[in-house]
Amino acid sequence: MKAVVVENYDKIDGISVREIETPGVANGHVRVKVGAAAVGFVDGLKVQGLYQTKDPLPFIPGTEFAGVVDAVAGDVTAFKPGMSVVGMARSGALAEYISVPSAALKSLPPQIPFEAGASFQANYLTGLYALEARASLRPGEILLVLGGRRRRHRRGPDRQADGRPGDRRRLDGGEARLCDQVRR
Repeated sequence: MKAVVVENYDKIDGISVREIETPGVANGHVRVKVGAAAVGFVDGLKVQGLYQTKDPLPFIPGTEFAGVVDAVAGDVTAFKPGMSVVGMARSGALAEYISVPSAALKSLPPQIPFEAGASFQANYLTGLYALEARASLRPGEILLVLGGRRRRHRRGPDRQADGRPGDRRRLDGGEARLCDQVRR
């Protein structure tokens, strides 16, 4: 399989894609064919050796992923081959396959694309934590994001994940947006 491999702590330009063996499936583990992997701030630090913990070299970066269950250990009952899942791992997501403990996975609803699922857990939840715990933003309050940029998904620019119209309005030609109210 192909994987991003860090052989020396280096700038992002110093890492490469290599052919390596597909991981096996140990007891309690599930192997996932990765459909999408998120790349976040932590990954940028890890490949340079600047994160608070260092993965032993060589390693495959990537902590968040989404994909389809490929194989399960005999003692795993919660997941079956063919199921769509999201997961987190200490590393290893920037590869075609990843094998993780079943507890690291959650089922991914069919209407959520892999790209959205892969980036949700660490990246979005970190932002949510910052807004709720640090900024004390509460339900009903409005958050103004200046310089924010939205990606367009297949469902359209102003649609929520379930297809309902979103509550986003342009404020100044697109540079600032009034974001959805915080909802639980």
